Amino acid sequence: MSMDVFGKILKWWFSTLFLVGGIYFLTLTQDTGAKGPFFVALLCFGMVYWAYNSRNKLPRPIILVTVGILGGTAGLLHYVPDIGAFITDNFFVNWLALIACLGTPIMIYAYEKTA
Repeated sequence: MSMDVFGKILKWWFSTLFLVGGIYFLTLTQDTGAKGPFFVALLCFGMVYWAYNSRNKLPRPIILVTVGILGGTAGLLHYVPDIGAFITDNFFVNWLALIACLGTPIMIYAYEKTA
């Protein structure tokens, strides 16, 4: 893996972290009715937007693979809840752990193929 791919994977991982964090804070806003988590969610989504629009545009295959990873891991956790039960009961923490374990190798392969 080259340093260029490593930098892209690191950027992808932090963007995924902020994306899942933004979704978590939106659900927290819905559950509690407080306005504070909503502003944190906006900040998280803003970080994802800034990370990808400040430097360059993402290739279409990378976007499709990312959507597939996020949707696939969320669906896997939803329909097979015992997968992340050994880590914690929080769905979002388990989701991030599953993205790290399954998504990172897939994204390394995807970035190497598109480079």
